[in-house]
Amino acid sequence: FRWTAPHGKPWRPANPASLTAANLKPWKEIPKISWLGHRKDVPERMKAADCVVIPSYREGFPRVLLEAAAAVRPVIVSDIPGCRELVDPGKTGLIFSSRNISELAAAMEQIHLQPALRERLALGLFRKAKSKCSIAHVSKAYENLFQRALRAGHPRG
Repeated sequence: FRWTAPHGKPWRPANPASLTAANLKPWKEIPKISWLGHRKDVPERMKAADCVVIPSYREGFPRVLLEAAAAVRPVIVSDIPGCRELVDPGKTGLIFSSRNISELAAAMEQIHLQPALRERLALGLFRKAKSKCSIAHVSKAYENLFQRALRAGHPRG
């Protein structure tokens, strides 16, 4: 089992919770971890992955979740609202309680040991994302929203 992590810029002053180079240094010395640094080939790397882990404890709707779906990769996500929009436990991915390392480790072991589960979850996520996140679906949702707003009228009359 190898963990690889491509990323954008690790330190963003606007986000003091982001990782600094000093935070990453000890991780780079662990044999089974490859910190890839900023990459332009993330889609290719994602397609080569056995699983995509999204351990965020707060986030809107993670774009990486759509990227994993497009690459037909299974996901393990923390139980946050944005992830729950696409991930149904056991159908389109695995969910662990946010910040619960034991649950995350158990989910990673489950994915690692069950290739058929990986395939089933990846296909489920792909299908759900294709139906719920397509331009046609999102456009229709906006159209319905605007229609409801127009029917409701302006509150100031």
